[in-house]
Amino acid sequence: MDSKTEAKVSEDGQEKKGFGRSFSEVMRKTGESFKNVEYTVEDISDLMDMAKNLEDALQHEEEVPAEGKEVGKLVEEEKPEAIVDFDLRKVEKSVMKRDTIAFFLGVVNVALIGFWMGKSPETYYHYWAFKSLVLFSWRWYTYRQKGWQYLMFELCYFGNFLGMIHVYFFPRVMLMRKLSFAVCAGPLMWSIMAMRNSLVFHDVDKITTLMMHASPALTAWSLRWYPDERWYEGYKGDDAMYSQSTWKEFVGYPVGFYISWVVLYYCLCFVLLKQRIERKGGVTMFDLMVPKDTEKARKNMFLRMITSAPEAWQPIVYLCCHGVAATVSFLPTYIFWKSFILHTATLLFCLSLSIWNGGTFYFKVFAKKYSKDLQERSIHQRRKKVQ
Repeated sequence: MDSKTEAKVSEDGQEKKGFGRSFSEVMRKTGESFKNVEYTVEDISDLMDMAKNLEDALQHEEEVPAEGKEVGKLVEEEKPEAIVDFDLRKVEKSVMKRDTIAFFLGVVNVALIGFWMGKSPETYYHYWAFKSLVLFSWRWYTYRQKGWQYLMFELCYFGNFLGMIHVYFFPRVMLMRKLSFAVCAGPLMWSIMAMRNSLVFHDVDKITTLMMHASPALTAWSLRWYPDERWYEGYKGDDAMYSQSTWKEFVGYPVGFYISWVVLYYCLCFVLLKQRIERKGGVTMFDLMVPKDTEKARKNMFLRMITSAPEAWQPIVYLCCHGVAATVSFLPTYIFWKSFILHTATLLFCLSLSIWNGGTFYFKVFAKKYSKDLQERSIHQRRKKVQ
């Protein structure tokens, strides 16, 4: 008998054994049913269903090719003990501990901001600089692993750096003071509302985004209304600050700063680094904001305008729309510079929106997302453990 015949006989023997076991089960159930004097029509129906399922199973087994049986064996062999014995509770405990620490630090951060702004508002920029150094470094590290580092070329990051250059290198230059004030109290502060920033204590990424917009706005407020007196030696107090303030300083110069950033941003993201970004699967804010699906773009006037342009011109149209929004946000900064009440009320309104968005996230989104996130992380940990 050749090897093929032996394999066929062996396979038939296995099928007969499987059929024998299944047939014995049917007969056993039949015997038990007839021994029971109180059997009903439902019992007989269940018995017939079992027999029908057995017949279907045997037919299906005959139709499965040899390759399919081999795949089934491989799938069974790929179930190591590590996955079976994996304790999901350990992952949940680790994740929850990490998020609890982040939540604790987030609450302490808010409390520290309140204390610092009340005790010494003129020095708050030190805390802003410290948080920027830590959180921006963390973001660059994590974003670079995902190919998202090009998102850090956005205007908001440049606005933060502009403010720090002013307070640490040119604190007595009034033009720099007004320029950084216009950027921090303009586009950066309004981005809290436009980008729906959320005060979510346990999420470091959301805290970083909120800090990037809120901390410069708080610094602009504190340095305008509670400045360090050493920075004004030689000035005539408020007279010099008010009399020399013009729309050009709060709109003209900031727009010039914005244009400089736009030119640099376009050259980097759409000219010099364009092929590198595409080759490595990188992402820019243009990719996130402008959907490829035209159906989604129809819901927004600006997106319709952008997607209706030729593909090569879409980045330029996008930056033009971005520029219009930035210019509009510069306009009220001249009034903020003159009005403590209006400036304070607007800042509180934007910060309150972030709290509201955070509450919405926790109560409507977080409960479902957290459970799903735990499951995904546990699967990831399983794979790492198996590897």
